[in-house]
Amino acid sequence: LKEFVNLASTGSYMPQLQEVAPKITVTSVDPLYTWILSPQSNFNIRNFCALLLMNTPDPRTPEIMRRAWRLGYFSGAHITTLYRNQKEPLPVQFLFELFSDGTPADKTAVVETFIHRKDDRLAPLFLAALRGTPELGMLLLGYAEATGSRLLIQPLLEILKTPQIKISRRDVLMALKDIATVEDMPAIVAAGPDLQRDELVLWSEILWPRFSAPLFASMDRLPLTTPELEKELSFFQLLATTRRMTGLSRFRKFSMPANPQLHHLWRYFAMHGASVVPQKLSPSLQAAWMDLLPAGAPPAELSRTLPTEPRLLMALARFNWPRDRLAGWFDKGGVCVRINVSHAWMRHQPRNDARVWTWIEKETHPLVLLNLLLGMDYDPRAVDVLKKVCRAQPEACRNHLPVLTAGWPKAALATLGELPIALGDAPKTGTPSHMMRFHFPSVPSNLSCLAVGNPGQGFRALSILPESDLAVLHLTGETVTLHPQYR
Repeated sequence: LKEFVNLASTGSYMPQLQEVAPKITVTSVDPLYTWILSPQSNFNIRNFCALLLMNTPDPRTPEIMRRAWRLGYFSGAHITTLYRNQKEPLPVQFLFELFSDGTPADKTAVVETFIHRKDDRLAPLFLAALRGTPELGMLLLGYAEATGSRLLIQPLLEILKTPQIKISRRDVLMALKDIATVEDMPAIVAAGPDLQRDELVLWSEILWPRFSAPLFASMDRLPLTTPELEKELSFFQLLATTRRMTGLSRFRKFSMPANPQLHHLWRYFAMHGASVVPQKLSPSLQAAWMDLLPAGAPPAELSRTLPTEPRLLMALARFNWPRDRLAGWFDKGGVCVRINVSHAWMRHQPRNDARVWTWIEKETHPLVLLNLLLGMDYDPRAVDVLKKVCRAQPEACRNHLPVLTAGWPKAALATLGELPIALGDAPKTGTPSHMMRFHFPSVPSNLSCLAVGNPGQGFRALSILPESDLAVLHLTGETVTLHPQYR
């Protein structure tokens, strides 16, 4: 042991000694205590001995380290760092003392150690110290996220109402998204009028998973301070409709404005459902409106005079049209139209249509092929097609395999090789009543459509407006894949 200490004294071999320290077995810690507290020792000797102590469960170690700190041999930050990665329980009382009496750097190191250990026992001292050491505020988010402590969530909620220079509301919302509980929702709802743009998007993402009738009713009392808040409330109005909740009273007398936006469509659909078609919409908004409708018969007003505008044609192709009309669109349409025609065919036409195999033999797009295969029972020709599709779109294939191969014989499944590993339970059937929302940083100019895959529902192609916001209704569950299609 003394030879190791001699090597440590110069500091030249410290990297190598740090590597071997965990492997050194110390039969008696008394010499280590002596070297650490000896005035004749230097920092290198003390540091190496402290590394060895970290691997021993001797109960006297915290007191020796405390004395070394009081004598100025170690900084509190250095001692805390030594404890951070050890498996032994933290010497909590000693670290409390370091935090209370140490320098700002010591305090920061202690907090970082408790964050690393996901230990919230420092929280009361930490919150009390924030007033005198404001730089610790930067650690509040990380400490709250690491521990989910109720003590630490409350200050975050207060920041939403009174922002601090060094902690933005957006960062607070990002933290609350993972750790907030139902009891925090009223305070988060109340913060809505004070939030802006991207902050409100996060606000909605926090509230949505905990959405309830009382929570929704409380939104009726919020002052409409910004157009962005009005948009988010319109989204919740749409969400409430899918859950058969009573709408907000502030929106009961809504009529479509002269220059509508996406959220006006949400509110209109929440009020009228698919029964009333809004008038005088631009082609892009009309397509977005049709994307909200459930699959089934096309809107009567739109079926009288078929539009030629590409976005409208793509949106219409998703509905239950006569077979010849769907077939004509499939033969002449681009990828987005073919995705929706194959989706409509799979959902509404009789299974195992001979015409489908003519399409499959010519088709190259994997999502179109998956839709077509979902409308077919087992056929030996499907094996090679499915292998090809799964190589091109493994995630989409994995989600749809349980439905697609549900009636296949075991011998046929064996020919798929490794693909059956992905097989799980088929998704639940029933009315597709789930809803999801997606935000995008921007919409590329060459984006033709966004294909949305949902187990049991196949793939459908949707338009995305320049607002870069998309609400997808009529889903069977929360497993969704997104597949942008470019020109």
